[in-house]
Amino acid sequence: MFISNKINAGLYLFNTSIIDRIENRPTSIEKEIFPKMAEEKKIYQMVLPGYWMDIGQPHDYLSGQTLYLKSLAESDEFKG
Repeated sequence: MFISNKINAGLYLFNTSIIDRIENRPTSIEKEIFPKMAEEKKIYQMVLPGYWMDIGQPHDYLSGQTLYLKSLAESDEFKG
C-alpha cells in the first residue's frame, strides 16, 4: 500500500474512455479504478499549492474561511 503526505481533494479530470473501465454496478473509483490505472501508469497527480481544509459541513466552511483569512492577514503578500 502506498502512503503519502498528500490528500485527494476529489477533483478528477477524465478522458471519456474511463467509462469503459467502470462496470454497471456501484463502483468505488478510488478503490477499484484508480489502483488499476496506477498499475498501468495511467494516473497522474497535480500538486496545488496553498491552503486546504475539508469543508464538508457548514460549520467547517465558516471555520475554514476564518482560518484562511487569518493566514492571509499573517502572510507577507497581504501586508502592505
